[in-house]
Formats: sequence, C-alpha cells, structure tokens
Amino acid sequence: MPGEPHLLAQQGVLLPCEHNNEMWFATNDIQEGAFIHFDLPEAEGAWRRVRDRALAFNGKSILSHEVLGLSTDEHVAKISASLHPTKLHVIVMARDLAALLPSVWREKVKMVDPDVAWPQFLEEQRQL
Repeated sequence: MPGEPHLLAQQGVLLPCEHNNEMWFATNDIQEGAFIHFDLPEAEGAWRRVRDRALAFNGKSILSHEVLGLSTDEHVAKISASLHPTKLHVIVMARDLAALLPSVWREKVKMVDPDVAWPQFLEEQRQL
C-alpha cells in the first residue's frame, strides 16, 4: 500500500489506492451502499478517484475487494462501463457468507463503531 515497496509495484502493476481502506470505500460507492449497511461519508466519490488513477496509469491496475463479489448484474455493468474502454480481466475468488460477515463486522469496528459487539452486529444484519 502507499509508501511501502510492493511486489506488484515492482512488476509494474498499480494498486490505485492512496490508503489501505480506499478500496473498501470505492466498493461501497460503486455498489451504492447495497452491502455495507452503515454510513460511510468517505465513500462518496471514492470509486471515481480509484478508477481515475487506474485509467491514468500506463499499465495494469488491480481493483480488488471481497465485497465486490456480492455485486449484482447492475453493479457489474456499472463497474464495466466506468472502466470502458479498458480491457478487463476478472478473477473471482469466493468466500461464503459465514466468512464474509466477520470481515464486514471487523471493518465496522475499525472504521465506524469500535463498540459494536458481534451479537449486536449479527442482529443488525438479520434485520436488513
């Protein structure tokens, strides 16, 4: 990530994020908060910023976040259109919901509410 030598960067591949959480924000932005059910004002415009860096780079870029795997057909179309005319390669790695929910909870604790307990988070998810 930023400021760190990275194996991909050494190979000429860009991770177009300025900080470790920017792709989380970008994913929330492009999916219009469909899967990340808490307020993230930092997400506003994040996809555009990340995308613009990727498109400006003369080489390969990687846009990756596990929550992108939850994208609907409409999200995929929106992502694809936003990157046009770039040649896209999609690599899918799947995690089941039982593995994804703890990850989303950790992000919420880290970025939004450090006091939200796991049982409380699960109850919130059940109500959605």
